[in-house]
Amino acid sequence: MSTERQEPRISIALDEEDIAQRAPAGKGGNGGADLPPPPPPASGGSGFILFMLALLIVALAAAAYYLFDRLLLTQGELKQAQSRLDALEQRLSSADESLEQNSVTTAVKLKELD
Repeated sequence: MSTERQEPRISIALDEEDIAQRAPAGKGGNGGADLPPPPPPASGGSGFILFMLALLIVALAAAAYYLFDRLLLTQGELKQAQSRLDALEQRLSSADESLEQNSVTTAVKLKELD
């Protein structure tokens, strides 16, 4: 017996057996292994998200229209109130002028009577 130890030889060259084992696995199949098929891509949630986004946009547009309509009504009411105030100020000013004239004429009449 010899005391020399022999190391195992490792070959990195591919032989026909290795090529035959790899060929089915490279074509997209599961290569005979008992692996479950990959799950289908989840695309069902994107339709719901788009629907909700469209619904949100429609709701915001309706709210904007409602607020714009209320703004126009309020501006019209403000113009009417301003015109009424202007008319009342004109009447008050003419009444004040007539009272001043009456007080002057009354004072003149009183002086004449004295």
